[in-house]
This record gives sequence, C-alpha cells and structure tokens, in this order.
Amino acid sequence: NNYYPPTGLNLKYTNLEQRTNHRKHDTERLGSKFLVVRRGLPFKVTLLFEDRGYNPNKEKLIFTVFLGKSSVSFPATFSMHQSQSQWSALIQPGDIQSRSLSVHIVTPPDACIGLHTLHVQILSPYQSHTYNIAEFILLFNPWSRDDTVYLPSEEHREEYLKNEFGSV
Repeated sequence: NNYYPPTGLNLKYTNLEQRTNHRKHDTERLGSKFLVVRRGLPFKVTLLFEDRGYNPNKEKLIFTVFLGKSSVSFPATFSMHQSQSQWSALIQPGDIQSRSLSVHIVTPPDACIGLHTLHVQILSPYQSHTYNIAEFILLFNPWSRDDTVYLPSEEHREEYLKNEFGSV
C-alpha cells in the first residue's frame, strides 16, 4: 500500500465575473481591462480549485486588499449580518460548488478609490498558500447614501456618470 499525504487546497483560476459585476456596478461603459466596481457595493469573485473543492471545516480563506503600501486583511465568513462599513468577504448559501467557490467582497463606502490588488491566502492543516487573484479599480458610488459623493437626483447622476464633459 502506498501512502499519499493529504494535500492542501490549490487555486487554479479566478473568475472576476466582470460582465455581472460591471452591470451591477454600472461600469459597463468605462471600457477598462480591469474589473471596475463602486465602493459600498459588494462584488463577486469565483475561485476555481485544482483537485477538489473548498471545505469550510478544513480550510480558512483570508483576503487582503492592497492600495499602494496600505493593506487590510479580512477572513471569508458565512455571516449575512456583516458590517457594510468595513472590508469583508461573504460566502452565501449555494456559493460552494464541487470545485469552485463564489465570494462576495464587500467594500466600505468610504474606501479609498484607485487601483487595488486582491490576494487570498488559503490556510489548511497541511499548508498555506497566498495567491494574487485580481487587480480592480474602485470608484466613488453616487447611488449610495453612505458615500460622500451621493447624488439624490437621477438627472445629476446621469450627467455625472455618462457625460464625459458634464458637470454637476
């Protein structure tokens, strides 16, 4: 009999769900090679694994977002009552598939805008791996009452968002 030691969970591919996220965040028309999302609104990332699926009883996921030299780390949780005022990662019922996992990254409404890098660290009893999974652009959110750029008027939002030379 040959003994093969258990292996940890290895990430194969990350799907940034750009079409869905761009539609949800009203960033479809910006034409960027990056994922472009608005602060204060969750975005979805799907992780595809090599040999097996995510087991929440064995693995822990820690996400880290970098902007320049600043970073913030947060674990993926199953809590639906997560604060919307801080970075968090939510796993919802039905998000765990046989070899993939969807995670909803929550951005605070006062997060710094700019080009961010997203890492995930997979911790298991056997190993720990960190993966650079995405670069994304975080923008202001004029639809969110919690964002300082909130615009209550749909007319002003349209002008602000859709007209390159418009002013509010």
